[in-house]
Amino acid sequence: MKRTIAGLALAVSLPIAQVAFPAGAVARPAHTVHSPGARIIAMGARYRGVPFVWGGNHPRTGFDCSGFTKYVFARLHVRIPRTAAAQFRAAHHTRHPKPGDLFFVHDASGHVYHVGIYVNRHTWLEAEHPGKGVGFYRPWTRHVWYGFFHVK
Repeated sequence: MKRTIAGLALAVSLPIAQVAFPAGAVARPAHTVHSPGARIIAMGARYRGVPFVWGGNHPRTGFDCSGFTKYVFARLHVRIPRTAAAQFRAAHHTRHPKPGDLFFVHDASGHVYHVGIYVNRHTWLEAEHPGKGVGFYRPWTRHVWYGFFHVK
């Protein structure tokens, strides 16, 4: 069964007894998170509700935006820089974001000051600001550039 929450499709596992297999088929666990982008989003979603804390970089103490993205990518064995601006400089840039890419918010002068995970054009996964923990949010600006890091 699939459910969609904030534009993110989530698979729900059924007990093996409820699934019909063809004769001779071997039952094995389904791998529902195949693509690197889906793995990035799934990893980030584990930390929904962790509070926003300036300078935060761990789920026990809270995250700021770049601490959140750095932590998520580290859990997937990808090292990225600590700040939003440094992550932007190190990323491969794209004009056509895919789920799991990063979005970078910038001001009119081009200074990057915020980062999060792109889910789709209607949804971002981010540590948004004080008072809002890590979560799925609607995009709140059009001053955005996109980039990605390779995840195996």
